[in-house]
Amino acid sequence: MKHVYSLSMYGIFLLVFAHELTGFSNTCFTVLTALVMPVFLIASLSLSRGFQFYISLISLAAGHILILYYDLDFHLWHQSITTGMAMPLLFVVIPLISFPILNGPYLSSLEQLAAARKNHPGFMFMFLSVLYLMMAITLNIAVIPTIKKMVSGIRFPKQFLSLLYMTGSASYMIFSPYDAVVILILIYTGLSYAQYVLTASLMTLFIMGTALIFLIINRSLKLSVKGRLEQMESRPANLRPLFTLLAHIFVMILLACLGDRIFPFSSPVYGIALIILVYSLFWCATIGAWGRLSRFFRGYSENFTAYAGFLPFLISASFLGAVFSGTPLKAEFLEFINTLHTLPLYLEIQLLILLTVLLALCGIHMLIPVTAMAMSLTPEMIGLTPPGFALMLLTCWFNAMIISPFVPFVVVSADTLGVSPLNVSARYNFRFSLVMILFSPLAVTAVDRINLLFQ
Repeated sequence: MKHVYSLSMYGIFLLVFAHELTGFSNTCFTVLTALVMPVFLIASLSLSRGFQFYISLISLAAGHILILYYDLDFHLWHQSITTGMAMPLLFVVIPLISFPILNGPYLSSLEQLAAARKNHPGFMFMFLSVLYLMMAITLNIAVIPTIKKMVSGIRFPKQFLSLLYMTGSASYMIFSPYDAVVILILIYTGLSYAQYVLTASLMTLFIMGTALIFLIINRSLKLSVKGRLEQMESRPANLRPLFTLLAHIFVMILLACLGDRIFPFSSPVYGIALIILVYSLFWCATIGAWGRLSRFFRGYSENFTAYAGFLPFLISASFLGAVFSGTPLKAEFLEFINTLHTLPLYLEIQLLILLTVLLALCGIHMLIPVTAMAMSLTPEMIGLTPPGFALMLLTCWFNAMIISPFVPFVVVSADTLGVSPLNVSARYNFRFSLVMILFSPLAVTAVDRINLLFQ
């Protein structure tokens, strides 16, 4: 089934771009996507295991039960099953971005900088946070072990690393134009990345600034170097490769902002996929990695295995959320939300964040409540602008992500720190998570008001 899974991902990619570029009939496209999406889901679920597998099955079953119970039509089923179709398309090209980073001269440059600035933990934290964010845009969750490997010669306290992972990942979940969840929220809210980027930038500054204050208050987070890095302390660091890395990623972010203007596709995600494909090949050429790239392509489909649990999970939850929005249950959910409208905006946003966090702590992934909110609410109902509404949904997501021991972020963080996920959640992440739950609703409100000034 692994072969079928890979072929179905390529099939979705080719099918979408054939439809976008040649304009073959919508009826034909509907029939083909109605066939290829179930094949993709069956093949990917056969490779999936654990929590995500069971939640995916439950979401798909619940969605189909709702369709049968309320006698919903094929059009709604097709619209729901293809809501997340851009996700496998995007992940066909995502592995390309990691290749130039891991094969370029960037890791050595970071080690030199760390050795030279070990006595300035605040500077190192902010630099690493920005670098983490930039690399996460291209590596996704694989950035955590990558960053750990890059700084393996530095004796970072576990609390320092955990705070770095939280700051970088929360910022990434707000800012990244290449993340599946961010793209999904932009699809739900009908925004292009260019319409959202100011909102994302302001919230990212808030997250990083709050984390820096948190670091400064905790004076015990001191750094030291070991092994071969001790010999680098007195040498000036060669920062040119790091600046080159940041420049490449900045260009990709800029291209993502311009993507909907460069490519007149029906979804901005399709333009972003092409940007990843073309720019990654260009980047490989600049570092002289064409020879190694041919070997990378020979086993390219193996990269998809890591997504076999995550992608059907995203699509299944999106399917359930889309079906839910087409049933009378949506009205009942809105009645519950309407009871919150008597509260100040800060408390309303905070309660939605707390709901998402509490469900995540119980093992219910944040995709489910966030999707329900995205498909059932409108910005006007909450009293936010569309970018502010997208930001609120992603704020609910990252607050749950950094504290729940049941999500991949905490699990991978725990693995790199050599502790249990529960230890990361309860010991290292709890205090910062509490600060974010208290103050991020204020940040969402403030950023939304700034949005109004530019409308």
